[in-house]
Amino acid sequence: MENQENFFNKIKNFITNHPWYTLTSFIVTLIIVLLSLGSSKQSQRPGEQTRPSPSVMRFPTTIPIINQATNPYEDQIIEPFEQRSDFQKKELSIDGSMIYYFTSVNPNRPNITIVKGNDVLMERHVFEIEVNVSDYNNTYGKPERTLDNSTFYGTSFRVNIYGSRGLAFIEDKNNGNIVEQLTFRPQDAAVFVNNYLVFL
Repeated sequence: MENQENFFNKIKNFITNHPWYTLTSFIVTLIIVLLSLGSSKQSQRPGEQTRPSPSVMRFPTTIPIINQATNPYEDQIIEPFEQRSDFQKKELSIDGSMIYYFTSVNPNRPNITIVKGNDVLMERHVFEIEVNVSDYNNTYGKPERTLDNSTFYGTSFRVNIYGSRGLAFIEDKNNGNIVEQLTFRPQDAAVFVNNYLVFL
């Protein structure tokens, strides 16, 4: 009985001291369960613009949520994006960077990865599972910069930017749900907005 109590105390201490490991493990488990159950595609009328469902989310496969102000891209090896099963197309930007487009839950809003040379500059991921703004604010605090509307989603959405952490996300003002997350090289929030406003 005493060994069992010690075991549960160790688990409780681990969860208390490492909440992100616990959250990540939960999300990975949830994703595996959802994938094993299969997903049913929603029907869409011709010409109808859809928004990603706030009830489902998939975390980035190549760049995790960044919880400390470090450079997550050091020594990064670029995967062959064009060989991924969700690859749609690529475009060369005027600044010489390559933009790769991948399918997401919203056919009008693909996931993207922007690469220059061998460096990933920015990734955008449309969420498939519900995540609330409070989950971010409790961890990161107040955003360094906020935009009161989204270029794509409109005035009912807010863009929250943590430039020094290389993290931004778009929030539905009506319910606080996060519809997508952007990860990028840490930089001043104003510089990020100037560089990537078209993608917000």
